[in-house]
Amino acid sequence: MKKNIILSLLVLSIFSPASFANSEMNDLKAGKPVIKETINKTTKATETHLTFLIKSTPQKIWDILMDYEKYPEFMPVKEVKTKSRHGSYDIVFIRPEAPAMFDVSYDLKRTYFKNEWKIAFEKSAGKIK
Repeated sequence: MKKNIILSLLVLSIFSPASFANSEMNDLKAGKPVIKETINKTTKATETHLTFLIKSTPQKIWDILMDYEKYPEFMPVKEVKTKSRHGSYDIVFIRPEAPAMFDVSYDLKRTYFKNEWKIAFEKSAGKIK
């Protein structure tokens, strides 16, 4: 029997307060994250959204998210390298921390929507499904 390994990439998403139930807003205000799963109508893929409040300016957070090479300082990744930059998107190589028996690495196409403070991630190559 074949076993599949699923890696969920949790993405910081900024939603309007109206998109959250009162209990979710209370959790956010209390410092708890809110996790939502949706099905992409076009690709039929499951999308996982992790939302939490950060006490900072959007520009400071954006600058941190754009500095890929520093990700190993605060995220569970061994290696991050910018492969190419294209204005509205970048291709970034990532080797996350994984159990020794797994060699996981992939390229992410990171598309930027700065006017919305949003980054969309899509695997463009790599050893992960």
